[in-house]
Amino acid sequence: MLTTHKILFKQLGENATSPRDPAAVYSGQIDLEEMTLCCASYDDNRLVPKKRYSVEEVTLPGWLSPEEWLHNTSCWKWLWGLGADPSWPEAHQRALVHLGSTGHRLAAIKLLRTKKFRSTFRESLRDHLVEWLDTPADERRFDSPFSYRQWGCLVNRYVALEAKRLDAGLYNCKGILDAAAA
Repeated sequence: MLTTHKILFKQLGENATSPRDPAAVYSGQIDLEEMTLCCASYDDNRLVPKKRYSVEEVTLPGWLSPEEWLHNTSCWKWLWGLGADPSWPEAHQRALVHLGSTGHRLAAIKLLRTKKFRSTFRESLRDHLVEWLDTPADERRFDSPFSYRQWGCLVNRYVALEAKRLDAGLYNCKGILDAAAA
């Protein structure tokens, strides 16, 4: 179940075109009409007025509090931007958000999203991943669901290039779940 929260965003960048950063759960605590001066753009140093704050609605899984989301906004943005479904079980998302590199997370997400496999080997890797994700973190025998060689089979050149492309796209992505919907 997804829930919507009102989040206060603050202008922290030096340029007017910089996206605002999430600052707090909004409860009417700030004057939204406050202005600040920013450079017009990265190559135009004229100072222009811009509203310092804005309020936006952010949709999060029901188990994820807005305060926790604010503490690790980038981690969740990357996970959902790589294709993880926010409606997946909490244990799966909490494990995936801290799983190695972007390439590792992308490969694991691709395994979880695949419905029908042509290879029994890849299907066994997915089953192993699900078993690892379902095991409580303190009871896992290993920090990673796969061995070095298994990761090598999953994170090939194409997955690595896709992860690099997605990293670049997510770096300045304004929306949190927008990238997953695209």
